[in-house]
Amino acid sequence: FVSASYDATVRVWNIREQRSVDVYHAKRMARVLCCHFTPDSRFILSGSEDTNIRLWKAKANHKLGTLDSREKSAIAYRETLMEKFKRLPEIRRIKRHHHVPKMVKSLSSKRRIMREAASRKEENRRKHSKPGKHPHIGLKRRPIVKELE
Repeated sequence: FVSASYDATVRVWNIREQRSVDVYHAKRMARVLCCHFTPDSRFILSGSEDTNIRLWKAKANHKLGTLDSREKSAIAYRETLMEKFKRLPEIRRIKRHHHVPKMVKSLSSKRRIMREAASRKEENRRKHSKPGKHPHIGLKRRPIVKELE
């Protein structure tokens, strides 16, 4: 599925993973308000706050237009190589890497630091209080604070 964000990015997600598969952004793009796949799932439409509608390829590395037999065989060969060596750490790192804007990267690192500080604080609170007063509750078991529609 695909999601729009106020950090001026459009993210493509895999249902089975917690990480985004791909991130689309443009230098002059404002906050993205909506996004949608086309009926054939080849493109993504996104609408942003600057009243622009952008068209993105759903798979950024795929070529548009017709492919001759030589290109088809080269693409098939590359895909079989990636499938064969997908368990190597270098290949996993290359596949997982995608460029995000500096602002998005810095915000995510700040969020990570704040999350680590909160977990440290909770751990210290548990250590220095009576046993059982502050039990450990995992992130997935915590109640939902707020739902957006």
